[in-house]
Amino acid sequence: MPRPTCASTPVANSSANSGTRSADFSARWAKHTVRRHSRGRTVVSHPAVGRMDLAYDDFALPGDPHVCITT
Repeated sequence: MPRPTCASTPVANSSANSGTRSADFSARWAKHTVRRHSRGRTVVSHPAVGRMDLAYDDFALPGDPHVCITT
């Protein structure tokens, strides 16, 4: 089974649609200045649990840059 490309993902499709509504978004998306975040914090608002402030570390697996483990 072929691996999906970035252009065929739901995120890419959503981003393409967003670009038609925002000139600023289109300009930023066209630059492709996306970096991998290997660690950080994020806030998730879960309907049953409530607010969760989570720290994460992302580890790329050797030999395949498309596979990673997030803890």
